[in-house]
Amino acid sequence: MRRIGLTGGRLSSVLACTLIAILIDDAGAVEASGERAKATGVVLDSTGKPLDRATVLVYEARVSKGYSPFCPTCWADCGKHVLTDASGRFQIDDLRAGLKFKLLALKSGYSAAFVENVDPSNGPAPTVTLKSAPRSRILLVSYEGGWSTASVIPCGMPLSNRTESLPTIDWGAAG
Repeated sequence: MRRIGLTGGRLSSVLACTLIAILIDDAGAVEASGERAKATGVVLDSTGKPLDRATVLVYEARVSKGYSPFCPTCWADCGKHVLTDASGRFQIDDLRAGLKFKLLALKSGYSAAFVENVDPSNGPAPTVTLKSAPRSRILLVSYEGGWSTASVIPCGMPLSNRTESLPTIDWGAAG
């Protein structure tokens, strides 16, 4: 008599594959729906004045319900960005429905600010308020053919001998 069933390693392999399939299916449901969303909101300075030409970008994304095998910055929507208009308003179009977003707002002369748990299906994001910041020098470091910020050094502060030859950009208010 031949015994049929799952035992030992075969059972754990089947369970692991089933779990992975469920996770992928949940994440795939977001993709398969084909629905698109848009994140909207306003960026103001600390006095309540709208900030024109501030950058707002999708920093992270995650599914609204359940779990996803994707890392928060691996979604195709991450990195999408727009500039605010003269009223400080922004609209990031063509986002995947069913995701929540972490947005980053920044503008030269101001400290950057995150807005967490932005769900486009719930309406506009909370108002973002950027505080003015002193001028800084951002040290750039090359990686895989691109550039990445490594550290922020207040302007006027000398760079160490190790970093004198590395490129920098000035960021922030003149002064």
